[in-house]
Amino acid sequence: MPTKTPEKKASGGKANALQKPLQPSEELAAVVGSGPLPRGQVVSKMWEYIRSHNLQNPENRREILADDKLRRVFGKDKVTMFEMNKHLDSHLKRAYRRYPKRGKVRAMRLLAWNIRQGGGSRSHWRTRSVTSCSISPAGMRSPADLSA
Repeated sequence: MPTKTPEKKASGGKANALQKPLQPSEELAAVVGSGPLPRGQVVSKMWEYIRSHNLQNPENRREILADDKLRRVFGKDKVTMFEMNKHLDSHLKRAYRRYPKRGKVRAMRLLAWNIRQGGGSRSHWRTRSVTSCSISPAGMRSPADLSA
């Protein structure tokens, strides 16, 4: 009896965060290369460099002993393998961005709306002071108005 194997779907979807190309800084480019690379390939190339230059501590293999190139990336002489990704994050940035972040666009629209409504550049209807209203804070007339 022939068995049916499920056909694999071609992954035509968007790349996730680990697959997006990132541009390395000049310090990191000296180790992994200057072209944009996904984060996983950057880490793989770092490990290739560390193993080829024998930079792991022989007593504690979790520690990486930095040479001159890695010292510029890490900022110190000795780093654990768990700290390495934290240091790499500051040396990687997006290679390109097609559109601005939505948060900034929304903030600019809100700012334009506030200016049209008569608020300042930093005011919002929730944060306007009570004195800008026609009613006093207690919701009553002032004592001077009551005596008249």
